[in-house]
This record gives sequence, structure tokens and C-alpha cells, in this order.
Amino acid sequence: MTTHGLYRPSVRLLVVLARQGGLAPSLLSSVTLSSSSRFYLLVILVYDQVVISRRNAMRQSSSSDESSAINVAAPSPARALSPTAPDRATELQRWLRALRAALPVYLLSRTLFALLSYLAPLFMLPNFSSLVLPLSSLVHSWHHWDAAHYTTIAQTGYTQWWQTAFFPLFPLLEHLGAPLTLGSPHVAGLVIANLAGLAMLTVFYRLLAEDFSAALARRTLLYFVLFPSAFFLAAAYPESLFLLWSLLCFYGLRHQRWWLAGLYGLLAALTRPAGLLLVVLFVYEYGSRCGWQLLRLRLSALAAGLIPLGTVLFALYRLLRFGDPLAFSHAQACWNRYLDLPGLSVLQTMLSFFHAHLVSFDAIHNAFDLICVLFIALLVTLCWVGPWRLPAERRGYALYALLFCVFGLLWLTRGGAPLNAFPRYLLEAAPAFVVLGLLMEDTSEHWSRLRSVLGYYPIYATALLSFALLQFLTGRWMV
Repeated sequence: MTTHGLYRPSVRLLVVLARQGGLAPSLLSSVTLSSSSRFYLLVILVYDQVVISRRNAMRQSSSSDESSAINVAAPSPARALSPTAPDRATELQRWLRALRAALPVYLLSRTLFALLSYLAPLFMLPNFSSLVLPLSSLVHSWHHWDAAHYTTIAQTGYTQWWQTAFFPLFPLLEHLGAPLTLGSPHVAGLVIANLAGLAMLTVFYRLLAEDFSAALARRTLLYFVLFPSAFFLAAAYPESLFLLWSLLCFYGLRHQRWWLAGLYGLLAALTRPAGLLLVVLFVYEYGSRCGWQLLRLRLSALAAGLIPLGTVLFALYRLLRFGDPLAFSHAQACWNRYLDLPGLSVLQTMLSFFHAHLVSFDAIHNAFDLICVLFIALLVTLCWVGPWRLPAERRGYALYALLFCVFGLLWLTRGGAPLNAFPRYLLEAAPAFVVLGLLMEDTSEHWSRLRSVLGYYPIYATALLSFALLQFLTGRWMV
């Protein structure tokens, strides 16, 4: 029986050498083979070259896709300043997923607030009293302190110069929403604050899920809504609305939608005076994208001017109405608030414990305020230094938290409570809670003890949150 030339040992050896690069097709002419063996050997070599070429092409395509994905997740500083338009259907699906992810945290916090609102009357009713309170009292129990000021402005406008300490957008929305809530601006304020709170958590989740991870986003949202002063996000205060505009502005900056970011910044500046700080954040994000090169500036850089426009418009109104464009700043003196060095109020609060009774109104309130402020200050510091500091491409989060933290600490309250209302103001530094999420995500043994201590944060925070809310609902001093 004859054997085909392809199966001869000499031919098989030549095939192996050719596939390992030891024999080029051009050298076949110098090898003594039969015509049939040479033909089959040529077919095998050509086949191998085709297969290798296709594999190389697939690898290049795969590496190109991975490179594109990395560029989307973490844009380089010199990335183009004009973003690509997202598909509307895909974008809507992403927002709906973010809403579904944020909804459990939102419902958890609102369930806690509703439960405490129902229990709060027990602190005002005498023991075994037959007195019956109307259901409306549960809503009215949220109508204290600054909430009452916003309601008054919504009803009558700015009639006194000192009322300009409260910026106009929130009471304006209360006024517009009152006809839909049986003429009650306060109820309208509660609806606005809670709807804005849900939207704010959705935007916050979307930001964190895109720049970090979905698990970290959920954890950060939970830590944030359990912070002891977070009940103000559900009260008829502008905190939820301001955070919504601020985070939308930051989201627009991260996605290079400059004009949209400027518009949201304008709305934030009309909601609270701290909105003006978003100009700094705009300049940082825009400068990072253009590599800090003036020649790369485009017309979209002018969108930064929309943010201070909100402050300018309200200053113009104050000038025409009361003859003082800085009336909102001068009005702070009505609450014994004055600009001072950041951190001086913290130092004064610490010193107050050495010459005051520990069980007194001022001492207990100072202890509560100090715990909240030091905790936020620690998180902001860890955004910049330490093992959990944010990388350069996420430095915008650290700058965001630092700006609002420092601005909140600039206003010193003279008297027995130097940190009065600071826990509420520092809610504006919400991105600082990312560090807490990163710390709890760290599995290294070196920080296991610290992680085990901070693991009890939800318990301690919920206890302080419940205490603070019950103080507020029963009309005690909690602003």
C-alpha cells in the first residue's frame, strides 16, 4: 500500500519547522520533495498565514474596544471639550436604573421620618391624656424655624430687609405650588423638598456608579441619608433642592455639557448663597479637560458666567427693593453670624467644654454639633490625604466637598453655640461620603480595626438622626 507524500516523516518535519518560523515558503524551492508533497506543504503554509492574520485582527479590534471603554469611564485631562450626543433611549434607561437603585434608600429614610413623626406627639401629650390631635398636626410638626420663614416669604414676599438671608427660588416654588396643595405653601414646600430629595439621590447615584461602582454608590447613599442632620432633606428647607441643582451641575461638568451645567449652577445660586462656589468647580473641570491651555478654550467656557448670574440677579433685586445689594450678608448679623477664619468656630466649641456645665442646653447642643462637624471634616480631609484619597481623575469630588465644607465653616455664630446649624450646612459637602464608602470597601488587614469601628456608623448615625428629628418635630431648637 502506497503512502501519500503528506504523511511522510520528512514532510511532517518540514510542516513543524514552517509553523515554528524555522522555514519560509520561499525556501521550499531548495528542498527536495515530490511535486505532490510540495503542493500540500504550500497549502498548509498559506492556511496558517490566513489564520494568524485573522487572529491578529481580532486582537487589535478587542484592544481598541477596551481602550474606548476606558476613555469613557475615565476621560483624560486633554479629552475633547465637545461631548458626543448620547442615545436618548439608552440615556433614559440609565436614569431609570439609577432611580430604581436610589429608591430603596429614599424609602428607608422616609419610612423612618414618618414613623418618628407619628411617635413625636407622645413627647408633648401628658401621660394617659385623652386629648386627640388632628392628623394635620403631623404635617404641622414639620413647620418650625427656617421652614416658617420660607412660608412667610412665599405668602407675602420680601417685606423686611433681613428676610433676604433666605434666597428666593425655594419660596418662589412654594408660592407657585401652593394652589396645588389647598393653598398651603408649607405643604407645597414639603412636596418640593421630598421630590427634589428623590431626584437628588438619583443624580448622586448616577454620578457615583459611573465614576466608581454601583455597590459603592448604594453604600454612599445609605451613609448620607443616615447622617444626623439628613432629616432637613425632607423638611420644607431648600437643602434637597440646592443639592439637586449642585449635583446636576457637577454631573454636567463631568460629562462636558457646559451650558447645561451653567444653567443648573444658576439655579443653585438662586437657591442658596453657596451656589456661587460652583464657579470654582466649573473652572477646575473645564481646565482639566482642556489641559489648562488657553488656546484650547472654546465658546462653551462662557457658560461659567451663568452661575454668578443667579447671585447678581438677587443682588439687583435687593438693591431695587431695599437699597442694599449685600442685604443677605448683612442680615446674618440678625442671627449673630459673622465671617471669620474657618475652623475658629470648632476651636471655640472645644474650649467651651472647659468652662461650662456638661449637662446643660449649650453643652449638649455643642457636643452634637461638634460630632457632626468633625466627622464631615474628617471625611473631607481623607478625600485629599491618606490611603483613600481620591485619584487625580476623581479630584473634582474632593474639591466639591472641600469648597462647601470650608464655606460652611466660615460663618461663626457668636454666643453659646458657635457651630449652630453647621451640621445642616455641611450636608452640601455630600461627595465627602464617598470616602466612607471606599473605607468600608477596603479589605486590607491593616485597616481592619478602623473598619470594624466605622462599621457601626449606621447604628450611631440613626440614633443621632432620630434624636435630632424628634427635637425638631417637638419644636426644640434644631436648625
